[in-house]
Amino acid sequence: MKEVTIRHIRFGSGTVVSESEGYIKVKFDNEAVGEKTFVYPDAFSSYIAYDDKKLQEKALSDLNAARSAAEKEIANHIRSRETERKLTKIAEKVKLKKKKSHNKK
Repeated sequence: MKEVTIRHIRFGSGTVVSESEGYIKVKFDNEAVGEKTFVYPDAFSSYIAYDDKKLQEKALSDLNAARSAAEKEIANHIRSRETERKLTKIAEKVKLKKKKSHNKK
C-alpha cells in the first residue's frame, strides 16, 4: 500500500510512505504538516480515507476484523473472570463446611 494517496479530515491529502506492523506513515502535501504516523486500521474509522475505494474497503474490513477480535477477547476475559468468581465461592463454601465439620468434633 506504499505510495498510495489518502485524505485526512484535518491535514488534507498525503501519500503513504511506509508501513509496519499496525502503523502507516503518511507524508502530507502540506509541508507544514509533514509526516505523521497513524495506527492501522484504527485511523480509518473516522479521520483517514484512502482515495482508492478498494483499499478503503480493505482498511474498513481490517478494522471490523480487529474490532471483532477485540470483542471476542473481552468476552473471553469476562467469562474467565466469572468462572474464577464462581470457583472462589465454591472454595469458600467448602472451606466453611470443613471448618463447621471440624468444630463439631
